[in-house]
Amino acid sequence: VESPLPRLFPWLKPGISNSLVLYGMTRISIKFGIALVLIRTILSGLVLGILFSPASLLSMVGGVTGAIMMAIGIRWFMPVLSLNGISVLGALINNLAQLLTVQFLFAGKFPIWFSFSVIIWIAIPSGIIVAQITEELLRRVE
Repeated sequence: VESPLPRLFPWLKPGISNSLVLYGMTRISIKFGIALVLIRTILSGLVLGILFSPASLLSMVGGVTGAIMMAIGIRWFMPVLSLNGISVLGALINNLAQLLTVQFLFAGKFPIWFSFSVIIWIAIPSGIIVAQITEELLRRVE
């Protein structure tokens, strides 16, 4: 979804497609939303020719863990948390899971946690943008 958008950094994607995941979880079912993440990641990996690459693994790990966190938020905290809160939680967990995966696979003992302090400031507005797009979809699509 966001491939045509210009990027400030090559590794930085706003996660706009997660709007459809969050929409699917709230309108259809949580299982549908998680399945959407899996299908999206596999299809994009096939189309881009990177299905079994580290980038695809990072996308899968981040997407699935973020979707699971959003599912937990929807199921147990939805009256208290708004879509903004649920989406931001998903974005933060997505990024944290990707950092843990990079640490485990590539960094060894090299600490990459300083990156999280930067990524957190990107994940929060990205999560809010995803939530705003989702709220607009919920208003317009019945």
